[in-house]
Amino acid sequence: EGTLDGAFLLDRDWRIVYMNRNAVATVAHGRDLIGRNFWETFPLAASTTAWDKLHRAVADAAPTRFEFYNPAL
Repeated sequence: EGTLDGAFLLDRDWRIVYMNRNAVATVAHGRDLIGRNFWETFPLAASTTAWDKLHRAVADAAPTRFEFYNPAL
């Protein structure tokens, strides 16, 4: 909660397990997305930097951090 950015935590099956308040307010527009599949919830993200960065983190078994701007928000 110590950031102004929207932050998500995902499990191995790409389910959202945590969203900070800013992610809920700005990205999810107030919706509770806990337990939902990230790629099904945000299908347009599948052809973006987010896809590449997150899949690389899983392949490398390493955490990642990156900035991603969605002009649709």
